[in-house]
Amino acid sequence: MVPFSHEICTFMIPKKETQIIALLAAINFVNIVDFMVLMPLAAQIKSTFSLVTNQWGALVSAYTISAFIAGVLAIFMIDRFNRKTYLQWNMVGFLIGTLLCGFASSYEFLIFARIVAGFFGGVIGSVSIAIITDLVPVERRGRAMGIFMGGFSAAAALGVPFGTILGAKDTFGWNFPFMALAVVGLVFMVIAHLVLPSVEPVHKKPVKEKDSHANQAQVDSYFKQSWAVITEILSDKNQLTGFLLMGFLSFAQFIIVPFFSPYLVTNLGLNEYELAGVYCVGGVTSIIFSPWIGKMSDKYGHIKMFTIMALLAVIPLWLCTNMHDVSYIMILLSTAFFFAIVGGRFTPAVALLISTTKPHQRGVFNTLRNSFQNGVAGIAAFAAGMVITQVSPNAPYEHYATAGYISIAVNLLSILVIRRIKVVS
Repeated sequence: MVPFSHEICTFMIPKKETQIIALLAAINFVNIVDFMVLMPLAAQIKSTFSLVTNQWGALVSAYTISAFIAGVLAIFMIDRFNRKTYLQWNMVGFLIGTLLCGFASSYEFLIFARIVAGFFGGVIGSVSIAIITDLVPVERRGRAMGIFMGGFSAAAALGVPFGTILGAKDTFGWNFPFMALAVVGLVFMVIAHLVLPSVEPVHKKPVKEKDSHANQAQVDSYFKQSWAVITEILSDKNQLTGFLLMGFLSFAQFIIVPFFSPYLVTNLGLNEYELAGVYCVGGVTSIIFSPWIGKMSDKYGHIKMFTIMALLAVIPLWLCTNMHDVSYIMILLSTAFFFAIVGGRFTPAVALLISTTKPHQRGVFNTLRNSFQNGVAGIAAFAAGMVITQVSPNAPYEHYATAGYISIAVNLLSILVIRRIKVVS
């Protein structure tokens, strides 16, 4: 298939754009399910390996911290290779790590498997967004990100409930969902190989295959070019402000998300099937609202839409961390609101951020941003394990509300930050 140039991608028909974005969303569906399905399986995993709260926090952090390290290294790789090829390489490593999770028989081996999955899976999202940025012009990026973020919503609506039910004690056990994900991911990888267009980084100069000197010169100069781009990004206050915004959003979410499922099970008494229902309802709500949020973001402006979503997010952040003796219906309503609004903040935020870069910076910027976001998520998850306590393995979780108040405060600060960001491309 003929490689897409930036000019060709810009004028690609919306229908073709939608098909490619949907495929990338499907790939990220598997990636996100792999990360998210760990949460509802927390009770089983903690019981199997006799984990305390800080060990559970460390297990969640293992993926995100590994993704952070991989993202830093990927800065020197993402714009060197064809984006499709680089995506496929990382998919192979990610699927191996996911399969290893299914065979884990000890806490230490599970930590290792999560590190492998995070190392490769953490780069998949940044490569996908780089492809979208190269293919889709700025006036349609809100819509594009709405569709792409639908993969996250579908992961909650379909993947996590399905994985939770399959991983229940009375079905196949917690290992099985990871094995199933590896198989599904393999199918999507094959489809991507057949369907996804070849996308060269927009600033990469073509070199004839037989021109070995030119090829060697390109390789030798690559690290120097990457450092130059990194220097540009890190000296740009606008882009640094974008990193700060994503750091705030990530911290606000991951100070509470790792213990969300354990809290529902231990403190509110939900069983595995009721927990699957929570994720299903929340995910379906996100699927409905995510594309709409993207369209409204394009229509009224990313900053305006984000501000509305962040203000509304205060309500579900408080509700979901302060529930006591409430009905299952109330839990479903609160968590559906959480998934739609708290997750919805990322759509206008990412759409704005990917427009703060120049074409030659996109790959490095998206990788840096994703890496930074994963690093903050890992820190937040670990911090959550310090803030939230449990007297004994079966005792209720304490101080979850405190984590919620921290989340609300950081979320409100993000409104001040996003107002300082300007669109460049």
